Parts: sequence; C-alpha cells; structure tokens
Amino acid sequence: MLLLIGAPGSGKSTFAKSFLRTETHWMRLCRDDFRMMNFNGSVMSPYEEFLITGMIDASIETLLHNRCSVLLDATHCRAGYLNHYIGKFNAMADISFKLFECETDELIARCERRRAETGRHVPENIIRRFVDELETLKKTFDFSPRPMKQTT
Repeated sequence: MLLLIGAPGSGKSTFAKSFLRTETHWMRLCRDDFRMMNFNGSVMSPYEEFLITGMIDASIETLLHNRCSVLLDATHCRAGYLNHYIGKFNAMADISFKLFECETDELIARCERRRAETGRHVPENIIRRFVDELETLKKTFDFSPRPMKQTT
C-alpha cells in the first residue's frame, strides 16, 4: 500500500496516474473521486465524510484481499489519517509513504489553473491550511515504510 501525502496541487494525482501506466496489479483510490461520484464534490458534512471513509476502507480491504496493491491518492496531511490506515491495514500489507512538497505560491497557481481547466476550486485558505498541517506532520510523523505485521 502506498499513501500519497501533500497539499492540493502538489502533484499527487499526476504522479498516481503516471505510476499506474507502468505498474501492474496496482489500483488507485482517490478520495476526491469518491466525493465526485457520490456527492458532486461539494463541501461535505462530517457524516458524508464518514461514509466516504467507509467506502474507501472497504475498497482497500477488497483490493488487498484480492492481492492488488493500493495507491491511496489523498492529501493525508494529518497523522490521524495515516495512523488510521496503518492501524487498519498493516496486518494485510506493507505500507509506504510518498511525500509531495511544493512552494505555497506554486500550489495556489496550480490550483487556479486547475480551476480554469476543470472548474474544481480549492480556496487559497484551504491550501494554506494543508501546507501548515503538512509542516506539522513532517516534524512529528515517521515516514519510514511499515512492513506488514505478522499476525499470530
């Protein structure tokens, strides 16, 4: 399992789509795609976010159970999100992390270009919040790979 970590516009989805062109037996799960499929990508309530988490978790479990590797494409800028996946899936798979970093002004520019191209908007204050959360995460989280835990 590979978890992508970075603010909006940092290149996670671009990397994920490129990665899947060259790797076999990998499947990409993207939280934004689940939002768009089910809730039109609008601002979601905590309950709706809870439902999305459940759908992603069920998808991860199904894929891992069927011997597919999972690339999880989402911001993951808080340790709680990463610890959720470690706690829930480390007995089923090795877990690795890929960090995406970019200057804040460049993130804002990229998100504005995306808005012009696709209509998807990430407000500047949200981008800055994710950048701040990522800086905190980098100081407190161990990004070393987690080998699959053996169950007894």
